Amino acid sequence: MFFPMGMELTRPGCPPGFPKDRSRDSAAMWNTLGRTPLSLCPVEWPIFLSVAAPLLMVVMIPVCVYYYKKSKMPSATKASGAHSLHYSLTVRCQGGSVLSRFFAQGHLDDQPFLSYDSERGSVEPCALWAETVLGPETWDTETQDLAENGKNLRVTLADINFLKEEKGGSHSLQESWGCEIREDNRTRGFWNFYYDGEPFLSYHPETRSWTVQPSPAQILAMKVKNSLDADGIQSKAQWAHVQGTVCGRLRRYLNSWIAFNETTVSPKVNITCDEVLEDTIIMTCWALGFYPKNIFLTWLQDGKPLSQDTQKSGSILSYGNGTYQTWVSTRIPQGQEQRFSCHVGHSGNHINGTVSCSEPEGPIRGSQQGTALLLRSRWPTILAAVVGAVIILFWLLWCKKRRTTSAAQGPGRESARSWISSRGHQLITVDQAQAYNPRDWAD
Repeated sequence: MFFPMGMELTRPGCPPGFPKDRSRDSAAMWNTLGRTPLSLCPVEWPIFLSVAAPLLMVVMIPVCVYYYKKSKMPSATKASGAHSLHYSLTVRCQGGSVLSRFFAQGHLDDQPFLSYDSERGSVEPCALWAETVLGPETWDTETQDLAENGKNLRVTLADINFLKEEKGGSHSLQESWGCEIREDNRTRGFWNFYYDGEPFLSYHPETRSWTVQPSPAQILAMKVKNSLDADGIQSKAQWAHVQGTVCGRLRRYLNSWIAFNETTVSPKVNITCDEVLEDTIIMTCWALGFYPKNIFLTWLQDGKPLSQDTQKSGSILSYGNGTYQTWVSTRIPQGQEQRFSCHVGHSGNHINGTVSCSEPEGPIRGSQQGTALLLRSRWPTILAAVVGAVIILFWLLWCKKRRTTSAAQGPGRESARSWISSRGHQLITVDQAQAYNPRDWAD
């Protein structure tokens, strides 16, 4: 319970009729003493706060940490349902020789988030959430895994060329592996091969063997199956990687993706003008590099929206790197540009673009990101942290002042006690005697 500044709280040990003289003599006496019988004197607000602040900190800090971590955790409702992490790697051969260059892609819930080119030698993110959330260690691990899988797949294609009766020609071999989270939250890995775009082989963990899929290359697939079953160690090792590492990676990526969806990238608004006749111009309002996809654009005349039949809207298209772009245009009389503005609504934010037709620009393409990253506010957590920091600072300053006062005051304790007996009990304020130890008065 908090009390107003200056309100006295008399401890149970204070004797009746305790004097309330706040004269300079009493203040000087207590300063000379160097110790205060806190159990025998009224307690004012600073002393109460010095006791309450640490207790409040003990309660507030764990609460703040709990709610902060909770705000970072994806909710079960958002993560519920079926999800998948899927990798596909393709190698090719020409005239019986396996080409050294190969390509790979990674998909989370059927949306690409990484690409790999063996000539480039490293993985590149192709989704905004992946580039923003996943760190360098993740990309290094993905690069090493895909490079190793690519080498093994080139060897497999070379073995297929050796087993073929007809040599030569152009062919491709694709390896597809990944993990799925089902509706019951259980995980299941998968591992398949495709030859020239047709199903070729599928791995079955129950029997720890390969199954031949119906295809024009079924006879060739049976030969490859016998070869892979004979060398079961490599298949078991790869399947353990799929069922263990890849499934664990799916849950981690999914949590990162959900956390990223709690952020927004606001659009950059740009207005262009094209003169079609001497007295008419077409104004186009562009919203560029925004995320998520939902957005609203309209033209305003004197602050009021134009009717939909006087505006033409474009589709929401990819702007590159996981963000989007769109536009809306209208035709107005020349010379009245200042009466018009473009209103953009996105994720609770509203932007009004003013018209400036000095430098017309065409459609904008590329992978430029939005101009700002707006996190959803967590004011309760921030406010609690600020309040806790202020209390901690006040308490530390008060303790420092108390130690300084104790060091500066010291001798004269016995003379002060005799002085007390001659002058009687007098009331002092806590500010005048805040460094005293009640244990000295226990007797």
